[in-house]
Amino acid sequence: MRRIAAILAITATAAVLFAFGSAAGGDEGTYEVRAMFDTGGFLVVDEEVRVAGAKVGVISEVDVAGADEAVHEDGSPEPGKAVVVLQIDDPAFHDFREDASCIIRPQSLLGEKFVECRATQPRAAGSQPPPALEPIAEGEAGEGQHLLPLENNGKAIDLDLVNNIMREPYPDRFRLILNDLGAGVAARGEDLDAVIERANPALRRTDQVLAILARQNRQLERLARDGDRVLQPLAAKRDHIGGFINGAATTAAATAERRADLEAGLGKLPGFLRELRATMTELDSFATTSTPVISDLGDAAPDLDRINRALEPVAEGGTRALRSLGNAAEKAGPDLVASRPVLGDLEDLARSAKPVAKTLRNLLSDLRTSGGYRYLMQVIFNLSGAINAFDSFGHFLRTVIPINNCVTYDIVPTGGGGVSCEANFNRTLTKAPAKAPSSEKLTRQALRGLLGALDADPRDSSQDDSGAGSLEPPSPLPEEPGEGDPGEEPPPESSPDGGSGEGEAAREPAKARSARMLLDYLLGPPEPSRERGAR
Repeated sequence: MRRIAAILAITATAAVLFAFGSAAGGDEGTYEVRAMFDTGGFLVVDEEVRVAGAKVGVISEVDVAGADEAVHEDGSPEPGKAVVVLQIDDPAFHDFREDASCIIRPQSLLGEKFVECRATQPRAAGSQPPPALEPIAEGEAGEGQHLLPLENNGKAIDLDLVNNIMREPYPDRFRLILNDLGAGVAARGEDLDAVIERANPALRRTDQVLAILARQNRQLERLARDGDRVLQPLAAKRDHIGGFINGAATTAAATAERRADLEAGLGKLPGFLRELRATMTELDSFATTSTPVISDLGDAAPDLDRINRALEPVAEGGTRALRSLGNAAEKAGPDLVASRPVLGDLEDLARSAKPVAKTLRNLLSDLRTSGGYRYLMQVIFNLSGAINAFDSFGHFLRTVIPINNCVTYDIVPTGGGGVSCEANFNRTLTKAPAKAPSSEKLTRQALRGLLGALDADPRDSSQDDSGAGSLEPPSPLPEEPGEGDPGEEPPPESSPDGGSGEGEAAREPAKARSARMLLDYLLGPPEPSRERGAR
């Protein structure tokens, strides 16, 4: 039993705490407006309070202003005025401003009423809003509520009251009322004006607007004059303006179809603006820093313009060249891809040839610094000059025979019965002769053999077709006594045609005799005992 009692006590305590918490929360979220009206006829509790046609609350209390209760903007009292307490349940409208207004309107023909309010008046974007309504001080009637003075509120004329003047005896009564009203208000124009303004807040606002316009009549006159001047060209292009309006309508329709995307984009706009603010700050720093550079660039702009104009032909030629290069690259693409293995081999060859190339570079550098190229050109030039001679048999080599004792000429027999003339400084023979022939003798013999080859007559009928154009080497000279092996006699001298040397002088042509006389003059006459052998 004790356990059950404890559970019941805990449950009751929790229910009480929840109820008190809910009540406290409701009081904290309540927003009440104490609106003053000239009359509150047909208003009852729990009727709707609307803003822009939407319900935002209900009427929580209808009362009459007391003798000391503030009714007007300046806080002055006026007993007998209707007091309507508006309970605003929508948190979005818990900020009634000092320019707020309310009006009592008929809800149906049965006489039901509702209160339509405007939390604040429309204003330009970015303008400072009016202050919020101040709560009523503690100890006064309606403490904690927000006072909306009588000047801000009004009441619409009921339609049934307007229609009643059409029925008898109301027209007569209305006529009498108007007569008496005219007599009553004849000297109370200011009071009548105040009554009319309070009857409809729109009239009061209209009067304020007209007062502002009266103070700005000059600006309005200028606006009308300038507007006429601006509208004249627009009137001449009314078709274009009509097309613009139609296009704007089409754009608005397309925008309405994408309202979801537009809403999503506008939702991202605040974040974008925050990032843009930081970016613009950095951009401002960059602009400040780059001002001198831009100034210098402005001074250099004429020169840059001339350079760009001068580069125009180069750009055109480069364009054609790049197009041609692109076509060539397109055509050569498969070949270049196919040559990739060859390029790989060339790369390997280049790596392996690097030491050789380095050595060749050193060699060529040494040839350049030591004059090797010049000496090589001299050799080629001299060699070309030595072999450029040409006769009926072909090219021949010019030879300069030094005549001194440092050169030894040897006549060495060769195969086939021919001889070969070689010159060596220190020639070692297989079989050393007992006594080398004198240089004078060898020189004479070599010159005579050369002259004999030059004087040979190619038209000699004794030469057959197979031997035409060939020259027989000169016969070796007989050795002087004491030369060669002991006891060996020199072979008899034979003529080129197979006969003996006798009678050779008779057959010797005049050109050969002239050459022999020149040799005798240069080398001296031969010894008498060896004249025949020398010849």
